[in-house]
Amino acid sequence: MGLERRRLAVGVLILASAGLTFTGLAVDRENSLKVTVRNPPPKSARGAGFSPMPMPANLTLREKVEFRLWTAWHAMGNPRPRSKEVKECIAFFRACQRQLGHKKLLVDAAGGHGGIACVFRAFGRADRAIVVDLYQPTSFENLRSAWAGPDVAPDASVKYHIADVSSTGWLASLLDAEARDLEPSEVGLVSCHACSLLSDELIRECTQSKVDFALMPCCHGEDSRKGRMMLNTAKMLGISHEMLIDISRLGVIEASPGYKGGMRSIDSSISPQNRILLGLRESEADAEKREQARLASLHRLARKYRHIGVPLGKNKRYIELCSAECPEALQFSKPKPSLQGAVTCCWLAAIRHVMELEGCPAPSRALPCV
Repeated sequence: MGLERRRLAVGVLILASAGLTFTGLAVDRENSLKVTVRNPPPKSARGAGFSPMPMPANLTLREKVEFRLWTAWHAMGNPRPRSKEVKECIAFFRACQRQLGHKKLLVDAAGGHGGIACVFRAFGRADRAIVVDLYQPTSFENLRSAWAGPDVAPDASVKYHIADVSSTGWLASLLDAEARDLEPSEVGLVSCHACSLLSDELIRECTQSKVDFALMPCCHGEDSRKGRMMLNTAKMLGISHEMLIDISRLGVIEASPGYKGGMRSIDSSISPQNRILLGLRESEADAEKREQARLASLHRLARKYRHIGVPLGKNKRYIELCSAECPEALQFSKPKPSLQGAVTCCWLAAIRHVMELEGCPAPSRALPCV
């Protein structure tokens, strides 16, 4: 009996010592992980231990450039932008580079680490690039050196300019100093994640300086009467607040003299705020087409409303609006009661347009209004 007790006691001691050993190993591993997280490796450790893969032979020219950018990013040391930001830069370039075309100077507004500017330079879509922001992050120098290419001096291709891009006139001042010998068509502006009202300010700056631009807004909305109005309108229409704001901005671009608007997008898995607003200067041919379309629309409207008039009395069916010198008085019939309030403005514009087409002089009396 005493022997069995002794054996049982020995077994308990063995199990207890094994448990303490396992617990100690677990605690040591947890502490080592905490130390690793709190004390990251030196800045050059990541790049020093990276061995690049050979470039596949069956890649297109664009794929080769992207492969080189990713390889250089993996090899560079810290600090460096996150992989998500690299994906955004490349996706942004893919989405709008064809519309913007080649530029002698590219301005990366609120550019942060300068990834957009460096990508445009790496693909040869800009001769020079200037990154503009309030502060220059330390990752900019690493990224610029890594993505400049073996035969390009980094300082000569992309540089940083400290400025507040929300201030009025900053772009005009920058172009006066850096691009005095360039035409506005040779300059482009890009901005990825232009936050809140900054997108509106950048649209205003670009249209005033008459340069092409591509913006990807984020952080939509503002705490004001206008912001609440847009939010309520989005709820009423059943669309997202962000989409409504971007569509309204697209209308502002399209209504700016000499501009045509457009919208592109990147993969929403990269960023949910993925809409890119384009503002491109119209060529003379584009401006002529726009004017022809406007006149054709007015002409169709005039023909449509030629038989709509305004009531002048109980027994009146027609109204003559031409002066005595007109060879043939134009007659416009009495409108339907249901149309009087809805088409008055269109009707008056149509009458004036028809009179211009018929070569009639100004009417002897003012056009009546309902």
